[in-house]
Amino acid sequence: MDAFEPIIEEILKSDRQVHRKLRHTARRIFERLRDEHADVGGETIVKDAVRARKAHRRKGPHGSPRHASKINGRSRLTRS
Repeated sequence: MDAFEPIIEEILKSDRQVHRKLRHTARRIFERLRDEHADVGGETIVKDAVRARKAHRRKGPHGSPRHASKINGRSRLTRS
């Protein structure tokens, strides 16, 4: 699976440039890897790798997830 991590990262990186509804799902990334490369492994392995990458990307600078909230029409960034 380590050989495919850079490919997964590149797919997720390119997805940041497109509309949210057009981004790859973990299943679509698995199908793409399966079609383009031989013997990727199971779908669950790919899903876990994608989930870990997305979770790592969502973390704020201090290691905690960042959540935006709106109070009185003004955006505010909070940490949980």
